[in-house]
Amino acid sequence: MSEGETIVQRVNDAVNRRDIEAMMACFGEELEIRFPCHPQRPIVNHERLAVAWKANFENVAGLRSTVATAAKGDEVWSEWHWAGKRGDADWNVRGVIIWTLAGGKIVAGRNHMEPVDD
Repeated sequence: MSEGETIVQRVNDAVNRRDIEAMMACFGEELEIRFPCHPQRPIVNHERLAVAWKANFENVAGLRSTVATAAKGDEVWSEWHWAGKRGDADWNVRGVIIWTLAGGKIVAGRNHMEPVDD
């Protein structure tokens, strides 16, 4: 398994355990994650990413994550499916995340995750 595949699997395992510390250990302190479909809401630091995922862990009951990965060099493409319940509604998100690695950590990304239409 490549370094990129290993990091993606560590993130996936951390999401399924709701382990924010293990998840954040996969990301560099200097971080820039962009949302091409939503350019006005980048995540540009480690703390903001942790806050966003803590909210998911607290607000999505039964959160589970699955992932398929392709990695080449310092770029990792991963196709994700996140599902659970937010309040009384199903929470179902799918898409692709492309991460850039440096020093064994995720340091940049392009997040193409979107809610699934009912």
